[in-house]
Amino acid sequence: MKSKGTGFVGFLSAALIVLLAGMAAAGAISPELVVDTYMEAEEEDETFADEEILWATSEDGDPVRITFLTFREMVMLADQIESGELRMYVAVVDSPGEVTLYFYDMAVLETETWADLPSYDEEPLATIEIEEVLVAEGDASIGFRSMEGSDDEMAVLEYTA
Repeated sequence: MKSKGTGFVGFLSAALIVLLAGMAAAGAISPELVVDTYMEAEEEDETFADEEILWATSEDGDPVRITFLTFREMVMLADQIESGELRMYVAVVDSPGEVTLYFYDMAVLETETWADLPSYDEEPLATIEIEEVLVAEGDASIGFRSMEGSDDEMAVLEYTA
């Protein structure tokens, strides 16, 4: 006698494989860094995408150099990300201080300058204190390694959705 249930079992197996693949895809995501640059108020028409150091600097509490990072295929909206980690290599500390991370949901191009300065979320995602060794506050001046240097020292983003 022939069983007629194999179609349903096959469907369930395929659905389970799709479900497991979806669960794996929803795990840790590490998009590729494609552009890193900074913009400087005093050089408002200059671009700094080819520099080895990305600067985050402030004077009297106002940002005068802002670092922007663009990652490929950032398909998740900020409110869909459960947790995340951004690792950057601090290369130079001219003046210690706080660095605040903000979210900007559009790509920043290598050619953009301070005159093109995009507006980012007003609420910071995180603030870190750097004393030794993206918007600096107070009178801080901190330089991060860019993708122009070693692969081991460039920014890495990993998030879970």
